Amino acid sequence: MLLRTRLILVALSAILLVAGLLTAAGWMARYAAEKHQQDMATSHNAILWQQVISSQLDRMQAAMFEVSRNWTAIHALAQSDRNGLTESVQPSYNRLSTSRIITQLIVADTDGAIVFSAPKSRSDTPLSPLIVEVAGTGKIKRGLLKDSDNQLIAFLAFPLYVRDVLAGIGMFVHDLQPSLEVFSHYDSTEAFILHADGTPVYATNPEILSRLALALPQLGQSTLATTKLGSNIYAVTISPLTDITGTPQAHLVSIKDHTTAYAQQQLITRLTYSIIILVLILSLMGLSWYVHRAFSPLKATIAAMHTLTENEGSMAQLMAETDLTARLTPLAGTATANEITALTTAFKRMLEKRQQVEEENAHLLTQAEAANQAKSEFLDNVSHEIRTPMNGIIGMTGLLLGTDLSPEQREYTDMVRQSSEILLNLINDILDFSKIETGKLVLERVEFDLRAMLEDVLELLAEQASAKRLELLLELHPDVPCQVEGDSRRLQQVLTHLVGNAVKFTEMGKVSVRVTLIEESDAEAVIRFDITDTGIGIPVALQSQLFQLFSQADSSTTRKYGGTGLGLAMSKQLVALMQGTIGVNSTPGNGSTFWFIIPLAKRPMPQSTDPLTLVELRGLHVLCVDDDATNRSLLGNLLSTWGIQATCVDNGPEALHLLQTAQREHKAYRLVLLDHRLAGMDGMDIARAIQADPALQHIKLIMLTSFGNRDHAVEAEEVGIAAYLTKPICQSQLYNSIITVMGMSLAAPPTDRATADSPDHAPPVLVPTSDSQDAAALDAQTINTLKTLCPDDSASFLQELITPFLQETSTQLVDLNMAVEAADTDALEYTAHALKGSCAYIGAQNMVTLCQSLQALSQQPITPMADIITAIEQLTAEFDRVRHALEAETRQLEKES
Repeated sequence: MLLRTRLILVALSAILLVAGLLTAAGWMARYAAEKHQQDMATSHNAILWQQVISSQLDRMQAAMFEVSRNWTAIHALAQSDRNGLTESVQPSYNRLSTSRIITQLIVADTDGAIVFSAPKSRSDTPLSPLIVEVAGTGKIKRGLLKDSDNQLIAFLAFPLYVRDVLAGIGMFVHDLQPSLEVFSHYDSTEAFILHADGTPVYATNPEILSRLALALPQLGQSTLATTKLGSNIYAVTISPLTDITGTPQAHLVSIKDHTTAYAQQQLITRLTYSIIILVLILSLMGLSWYVHRAFSPLKATIAAMHTLTENEGSMAQLMAETDLTARLTPLAGTATANEITALTTAFKRMLEKRQQVEEENAHLLTQAEAANQAKSEFLDNVSHEIRTPMNGIIGMTGLLLGTDLSPEQREYTDMVRQSSEILLNLINDILDFSKIETGKLVLERVEFDLRAMLEDVLELLAEQASAKRLELLLELHPDVPCQVEGDSRRLQQVLTHLVGNAVKFTEMGKVSVRVTLIEESDAEAVIRFDITDTGIGIPVALQSQLFQLFSQADSSTTRKYGGTGLGLAMSKQLVALMQGTIGVNSTPGNGSTFWFIIPLAKRPMPQSTDPLTLVELRGLHVLCVDDDATNRSLLGNLLSTWGIQATCVDNGPEALHLLQTAQREHKAYRLVLLDHRLAGMDGMDIARAIQADPALQHIKLIMLTSFGNRDHAVEAEEVGIAAYLTKPICQSQLYNSIITVMGMSLAAPPTDRATADSPDHAPPVLVPTSDSQDAAALDAQTINTLKTLCPDDSASFLQELITPFLQETSTQLVDLNMAVEAADTDALEYTAHALKGSCAYIGAQNMVTLCQSLQALSQQPITPMADIITAIEQLTAEFDRVRHALEAETRQLEKES
């Protein structure tokens, strides 16, 4: 930078600094002037008080000897000689009143009785208490007091002694009007004493008081204000006048003309601001001149830079096509030529450096793409090579667990199987993430049932939740369309990650999945998924790291709960691929809510192909008992969509009271849905109480539990519960259970218990219709769901599931025949129940229905053995169809891979 340029900048800076200082000085001068006016007004008020009140009291106290040393008068007072007292005191009063020291003289005896008062026309009633007080204390008392005419007066009361013996009391009284007039005359200030309502007690200039129309403060408060009247400025100071008790009695007001001082202050202010404005104008003019002089060459340089950036092509082409030297040559003759030359040189160096960096980046980009391609191919090959032996290990350990093993061998084998599954899931996650990262993951668009997919996810994780005694809930709002189109496999993968994490990090309480509709059009619906848990929560400071690769909220959770941190990062990228957003809301100790919003295409509802005959449930009166508000809301909304009249309560005593009241009012409930675990009176206790009441025995009972086992199911059957369902409850599962329980008694409740227990009124059996025999052996949705669990090697993964299923089913069919031969209905029901679960998992829906039929038949009081044998034969034939369908599915997957 040239020395001249530096000097100009320094000068401009100095000018701006001076302008700032002058501005500050102007503010300070204005403040000082205003403060001076305030101080002057306050000092005048103090002077007013001193001269009007204090000085008068001091003069009266100085003249006190006229009476206190008038021994003749005091002896006459002591001897109660009124005539002698009057003759002795009257000359003292004449002298003091002539000197305008007092306006009244009072003498009283020791009892407070007034024996002399001059002038006599004045009422002395308010002074009597003061006389008595001074007589009692023997001390001088002075101050202000209102007399009987409501006028403020100054008084001085003093004792009169004869040889140290109190003979009486003397009192001086003086009006304040003369003092105000003297003060106003010598100080050029108008003074007033005003009542609280503004009426004057004493005034030196009533006319100006009426013209100003002062706004008085509350009695006892002080104010300082400036008031304009015409062309004059007045400073008005108001302070309280208090009596001897400290009680405010009136306003002491002083009004002083400040017109000259105010005009001087305004003149100083105007001059100060005029100087400041002039300095700023000169500074801005100088700065404008310098900017125009110094920066005009820079504009030309910037224009050349824009020309370079607006042209397309590499830096080498731009340098060749743009004549930079010709553009900057006219600037050489300016006063700042040295600066521009330095700028131009730096600019050329920057262009050359940028050209070099572009060439290096192009080379590095080629290398990075080649390395990324090699990494993707390596991961793909290695993952396939690893999954093949891993699938073999998992399959063989599954077969090994089906043989006779010692407890220790079974424990070790199960540990091998679990570790293998964890490792296989990790390999699948890494491969999926690699595909996402390289942009090779392509989303599918298939039609699917959103409700069924959600129920599949919860059913997949229900065992983990049940093992931790957690409630797993699904709340699908009625306005959410269920028939949609999108990538169901990837959506299920995201939900499995999020719900699995919620179960993993929750020790007690519940995990709920809430699905709501954000907005929709004719072709598309925007849906929000909220996964809420009651787990450990996440600190706010760590929430931003959750969706990063290999990141967890706390490194300690990796050791305690396991995991690699891939799940959330992959979920975020999958949601982004589906044109959605994902986030989390959490408070440490209060659980977390992971949410994501995605758009899904809407599809029309398919025609119903359910082989079971649907029963009309509209108008059925049902009572739901659950102590969890979320569960009550879910059940109430779900039942209402079927036209059921549902009432929800949160405890057993209230439920029993409602049942008994409804029975008396002939509005009896037909069905009760009971939660197993309730505070106080649990579901089993409620069932026993209902069965013990003859008026309520006709009511059907369904138990809903999160922690079901065989012992609970047996106990539920013993207390009269017709169906026992484990949460999460699927919509179709609950619907079928209600039909099964109520199917034989929808017309009217039985009249007595014997009728309800008769064979004719046994629970209905769900037997497939003739149409269902021709239906597909496997449910396509279930098979697709199983494929999503291992999308890159579905054939091997499905084979791992099929092999143990076929072996276990063959064994269970043998067990069913042996139970029939032994007439063991308990073993028959237990085996049919176990077989039903494995069939549902693999998608053999017809076998599930036949197993339900066997369970229902085995529970009837008189066992229909012929029907049971027929059902087992049908089940065996259906198993052959399922086996052939599974083998065909496996072959098809092997061909595709």
